Order: sequence, then structure tokens, then C-alpha cells
Amino acid sequence: SHYNKRAGSPMNLIYGQNAILAVLKSNHKRVKKLFIKGSFPKSFDKYVKSIQVEHLDNRQFEKLLPGKSHQGIAAHIEEKSSVSINELQDAKTVAILDGITDIHNIGAIMRSAYAFGVDALIVNKKLQILKKADVYKTSAGYVEMLDIVEVTNLADSLKTLKKMGFWVLGMQLEDSQNISSVKEFEKKALVLGAEGSGIRPLHQKLCDAFVSIPITDGCDSLNVSVAASIAFWECF
Repeated sequence: SHYNKRAGSPMNLIYGQNAILAVLKSNHKRVKKLFIKGSFPKSFDKYVKSIQVEHLDNRQFEKLLPGKSHQGIAAHIEEKSSVSINELQDAKTVAILDGITDIHNIGAIMRSAYAFGVDALIVNKKLQILKKADVYKTSAGYVEMLDIVEVTNLADSLKTLKKMGFWVLGMQLEDSQNISSVKEFEKKALVLGAEGSGIRPLHQKLCDAFVSIPITDGCDSLNVSVAASIAFWECF
């Protein structure tokens, strides 16, 4: 991400057809420049007339996005704004990512979150998720459709959610009830821990209850993005 002094807002370079199309549909004015190899897909027709376009060859694309599966299309966009936790008063389901740093998992979680009506994702500001092109790619652009809340202190955020009337539900196997019980809670804040380390002890103490997905004996655990999908579907 670099700073566009003229526009006065941070600019991101993102890549991949779905990711860019999602931004165009969400707010095409945020797309400041398109980079293309060859011709645009039909779905771009109604947008390209009003946006600056630069044609690049393979070598130039490789220089712009070394090693990325860019599909011959990239864009400079104005960075998406995060929302304040105080804007979640009317939300019904939010998810908190506790220590999850793998971009592929985060992207997959975003995609499922949008599919199953999760109102917002709460993430650690240090991750700088909204600056990462790979998040746009791995979420197939669904990062655009979600409210993202960036916070510096997850424990404080959980306390704030509790004051707003959310039940803070930790996803873990120990001392847990079946995930299907989430339907009992009107406002749900699902805490998803990193694979291996799980939810941090400080955050565990702030959970009102723990929920888990029943799995077959001998299967250790599910990938966090798969578990998140099942949990979001149960909340839907």
C-alpha cells in the first residue's frame, strides 16, 4: 500500500478479476487505475470508460506483482475504510479473529461470513488486512462486502460487545456445548482462535459460553476457515 498525496487517502494495489470487480460494484469511484494484459472481460465493460487504463505485457505484470496469480488484471484502489465497533449496535452476528494470521484462512472466512450473513469481522489492527492485496484475492473480493472493524485491543472489544448485549461465544472443543445451541442467543459474537494455539486465555475468560462442532472420533480438528463456515451457517 502506498500513499497517494494528491487524493489524500491511502492507495492499494489489488489483483485478480473477482477482487477488482467487487470493488467496481461496491464503489467504482474508488478504482483509480486499471492495469490489463490484453482485453477486459465483458463484466468490466460498463466501468472501463470512466477509469484510467494502462496496458501491460507479461514482463511488466511480473515486475508489478512478482509471483502473484494476477490473471493479467490489477488495479490501484482507494483503501477501504474500517468501521467503528460502536457502529455494531444493530448487528446480530459478528466474528472475532483471535490470532488468525494466515491470509488464505482469513480470505476464506470472509467469503463464508458474507455468504451466511455475518454483519462484521473484528480483527487486530496490526494485521493491516485492508492493505493486503492477497486478502482481496483469497476472499474473491468479499472483503469489500463486509464491515471490517480494526481494533488494537481485542479484550476491550469483547467487553464493549458484551455491553451492547452480545453473547461472546468461543469456538473450542473443551467445556463446550453443541454449535447448534447458538440459535438460543439473539446477538452473537463468535470468537475464532488460531489453529493450534486456540483462543487466548485472556479472551477465554471473557467468553460467556463455548461452542464446538461435533466431529468423528479420531479426527483431531477442522481447519479454522471450515469451522467458521459451519458456525456461520448455524447462526444464519
